[in-house]
Amino acid sequence: MSLCIGSLFVLVFQLSGNFNPLARFDHAKPSYNRIEAYDPSLARLNSLTKLRQYCDSIYSEQVFTGKSAGFENVYTDIVSSVVRDRFFHGYSYYSFEDNYMAAMLSKVTVPGLSALVIPDEILKYPYAACSQQAIVMMELLQSKGFKTRKIAFDDKTIYGGHFAFEVFYEGKWHFHDPDMEPDKTVLTNYGRPGIDFLVHNKDILLQAYHRYSQQEIVAVFSSYSYGAVNKFPAPKAAIFQNVNILGLLKKIC
Repeated sequence: MSLCIGSLFVLVFQLSGNFNPLARFDHAKPSYNRIEAYDPSLARLNSLTKLRQYCDSIYSEQVFTGKSAGFENVYTDIVSSVVRDRFFHGYSYYSFEDNYMAAMLSKVTVPGLSALVIPDEILKYPYAACSQQAIVMMELLQSKGFKTRKIAFDDKTIYGGHFAFEVFYEGKWHFHDPDMEPDKTVLTNYGRPGIDFLVHNKDILLQAYHRYSQQEIVAVFSSYSYGAVNKFPAPKAAIFQNVNILGLLKKIC
């Protein structure tokens, strides 16, 4: 009851346009470190449909010019490159104005609940965390018929934990990490291997992640685990975020 009353109180502030005293629940915006790959012009790709169409157009151009040697390998590499360039690292969250319920609950009861997990919401921002970039890429590839699975890293050395994924084609799994941006040339030279191969061949792993300290990479990547195939990585958060509580309250009022 108290939560409902509090929600209605906040809604009055939002509908009236008055200053919201609870805006302190918003997260600080990250800034670009000028080290990662990032192309601000790609901000126009602000939905999964636009992102997919853009990747399709690049692939079609490569086919037309005779540069494409196979859909699965080429297309996944195109998507990986585009997603790398589309975001720089940093968690994107619902602001208090966008989804006050998620912002409040994230601070007081359920940490991380306001971190975006819906691809079209993530694509509204120039920055995204490892899990968010992976979610966007996984959802795009699944829409093209690929099978994907998340790779979770429990070691807290980097980012307090890490998140990447694998995509299945040509009879095996291939590892992708759009956020930490391993050296694509190194991975391509070894056929874009899966995480198990990289962990058991540390020299190749360290070559691919040469921008990071060897101790960090060994610690983080030794803690990997697989997710279920084609299962959305954050189903509970997605259910909550897909319910527009603010919109419902506005209709009631």
